[in-house]
Amino acid sequence: MTESQKNEITDLITESLNDAESVWNEVGHHFSITEGRAVVLAKAAANTRIPGHPIIEDGAPKVDDFICLIADMRDSTKHMLHHISQKTTSVNTLQRVYYETSALLPALAMAIDWDRGSVTEYLGDGILALFNASANRADAVYSSHRAAKNCMQALEEVINPILQKRYQLPELEIGIGIAFSKAVVTLVGLEDNKLPKVFGECVFRASKLANKRNEIVIDVAMKNIWPTAKDGKISFKEVSGRSSEIGYLIQNPTKRVI
Repeated sequence: MTESQKNEITDLITESLNDAESVWNEVGHHFSITEGRAVVLAKAAANTRIPGHPIIEDGAPKVDDFICLIADMRDSTKHMLHHISQKTTSVNTLQRVYYETSALLPALAMAIDWDRGSVTEYLGDGILALFNASANRADAVYSSHRAAKNCMQALEEVINPILQKRYQLPELEIGIGIAFSKAVVTLVGLEDNKLPKVFGECVFRASKLANKRNEIVIDVAMKNIWPTAKDGKISFKEVSGRSSEIGYLIQNPTKRVI
């Protein structure tokens, strides 16, 4: 991630948090905290943009190759239910998670967008992004991994410092899962409110592998399509995800030019 990109994410987060504070000042008094529990604030998903499929017709499903990237904030439920000492920060539990996600989600989306990926769903405390892998599979592999690394760098060097400076909040941690498969692109929902959706193993497996802390885990299909290294071998370390899903950490990624 370049300095220009860091500045771009910084500006985006600052604007997003300013908006979040304005919203909270308007509606925050409606949400009360009782017995350590908070009312969960849900936000509708953004418009879906499926790469390679700008128009989806009802009754005409498509099948394509996708790489799915899911980034998930760790401990968001804990942040919602457990107070931080007022000596440390002035924000309450619900307010904390609202500000954290207001900074995190658009920043991750921007990092994804830089590498031609599309965030197709916001998951409350994370994102689901897709990269079309049908035309140039190697490029999609490199782009998705580079986007994941930029997400991690943005978290460490931009998002966390801003949240700490503005609200004295502890550092956020995220898990990123990346998986490859064929998937069906179709419309789902009621007749007057159908939305584009991607169904495939890549979505399921990426969600199961996004359970580590500040690590990027890929699935076996992604490992199998990883292009051969040109300037030194790359290795993969096997790890387990949710429900015993097997994934892989990439070892020595700096030896690969991507």
